Amino acid sequence: MKLPRVTTTYSGIKNKPFMLTKDINFTLSNGDNMFIKKGYITDFASLPRLLKIFFDYLGDDGESFVIHDFLYNYRHYVTDKGLEPIYVDRKFADKEMRWQMKTYGSNWLRRTLFYAGVRVGGMFRYGKI
Repeated sequence: MKLPRVTTTYSGIKNKPFMLTKDINFTLSNGDNMFIKKGYITDFASLPRLLKIFFDYLGDDGESFVIHDFLYNYRHYVTDKGLEPIYVDRKFADKEMRWQMKTYGSNWLRRTLFYAGVRVGGMFRYGKI
């Protein structure tokens, strides 16, 4: 199965330095297709500076972090342009990131560490753009 890859350019925004350069669709764990429009701005993974030394957050599973960022920022997704939003909670967003990381080939330890991190630290970021 060929997985969608995100292409980005520099956004010019310090805390969210990457901007999607094309529309993208992802298949979610529940079978829905999630649509993210080009121009969406992300930082891939909101890691503390110290942890960025140890973790490659722009690696092969960076798409997982884009999906997670989007779900955290907007608390919903759409399956295509113009459709009604499907609302999700923080737990869904966190589990989806872990599932996407597995889909993109992350090992168990990496998935577990990132999942634990968003479960602990995510309560302060959920729903904040």
